[in-house]
Amino acid sequence: MQDVIEYRVHLLDNLERQTADFQAVMAAVPEAESRTIQLASNLNLHRAFAHLRAVEALAFFPRLKRIVEQDRPQLEAYTFEDWTDAYYQVDETLAASLSAFVEQRQTAQVFLRSLATTDWARVGFHLPSGERTLQWWVEQLYNHAQKHLLEFRRAAQPQ
Repeated sequence: MQDVIEYRVHLLDNLERQTADFQAVMAAVPEAESRTIQLASNLNLHRAFAHLRAVEALAFFPRLKRIVEQDRPQLEAYTFEDWTDAYYQVDETLAASLSAFVEQRQTAQVFLRSLATTDWARVGFHLPSGERTLQWWVEQLYNHAQKHLLEFRRAAQPQ
């Protein structure tokens, strides 16, 4: 069990480092360029970052909370378009979006670090994924963001 606890601490430390990595990458992108840098997803960097922030705030974090607060909750499925269209604020600055993302991540970190060991094994049912533990969802949160971070790093590097 000690290995599992250490893994979870490592996962949370990685989430914290990942937040700092996003700050470094996004702070280096000029506002105007954030809207012209095209990514493989056919979104510009500004819009893709807004998507990431929306997914974390409106899907991942609420799912984590529901898994802890409810017994085997049914978790909604969302499509990519739900997060790229419905919540995109074209006038929001990249700096404001980054600040909101960092604040969200800090809130999630406090929540996750406060959990009991048994909370990590609690489950929720997600129609596309099936029954999954809170730990699995935290891993998905990290992995989803990591894919975007690598994509943003590549796109933001001078050619």
